[in-house]
Amino acid sequence: MAGEPPNHRVSGPLVQIMEIIGDHLQICVEFVIPADNKYGSQLPNGTWTGVIEMVRRREANMSGVTLSIDAPRAEVVDFSVPLFMDEHILTARFTGGQTGIKLQVIMISFRVT
Repeated sequence: MAGEPPNHRVSGPLVQIMEIIGDHLQICVEFVIPADNKYGSQLPNGTWTGVIEMVRRREANMSGVTLSIDAPRAEVVDFSVPLFMDEHILTARFTGGQTGIKLQVIMISFRVT
């Protein structure tokens, strides 16, 4: 994803897959980002955050981000058979005294309009 809100640009294989699905179903695909930029965790009150909450509340019809499938998530949203499996390894070397290290993760969901 590139650009600043509200003018993000998205690209990559999942975007291409969503465009193919949209063309096949003759629908318009809109890319949306959760306001909290989270994948989805269950809160004590039973609601969810992030992508999972958007799909659960039908603010998005599906997600194209890599999500782990677990029992609590599977109770509130339906998961498809995974499109592909890919292993990612993140490595970093930290030396003494480093602080303020930040890792940003970009998540994109999809809403069909």
